[in-house]
Amino acid sequence: MQTFKTNLLTLAVLSAISMQAHADTLADTAAEKDVEVISVLGKRVSYANNTTDESTKLAKAPIGNVMDLIDSLPGINVGQGDAFGGDDYTTTISMRGFVIDRADQQLGITIDGVPNGGSAYAGGSKANRYLDTENTRLVEVGQGSADIASASLDALGGTINFVSANPEMEASARFATPAEP
Repeated sequence: MQTFKTNLLTLAVLSAISMQAHADTLADTAAEKDVEVISVLGKRVSYANNTTDESTKLAKAPIGNVMDLIDSLPGINVGQGDAFGGDDYTTTISMRGFVIDRADQQLGITIDGVPNGGSAYAGGSKANRYLDTENTRLVEVGQGSADIASASLDALGGTINFVSANPEMEASARFATPAEP
């Protein structure tokens, strides 16, 4: 059996080590209780993409249509056939040199990711035939042909995906008024 001489220095070192071990145990226990998990999801994109949001809807006239939502995005020009956007025959969309008009279908249009036929007048319908501004949550615009995940028929120059708003759980009414300046 071996005996140790205790002195003041030995007691000080032992008490410091035991206090540190006790503090580490308490910190580990507290850290386990306060752990917050954060998940970040993303995907690589090699093309210009833009998305509208609620502020885009508020900046537009309530009597307009969903095509008005994308008119202010960079690289996009929408020419409506009439004041309210009801004339699909003469409505044109231009995105970085690619167009949708009476003759050309170079941009793909989907609604909730589902293609709605060709995007020209004779080949299908534009989103304003299916959605109004108040029932549209957002619009995703992928500029260029690099978005190979698009289900659109005519995605040569890019795709425009109109995402509808989720239905409410309770019956209600919704109306829009012009935003105050």
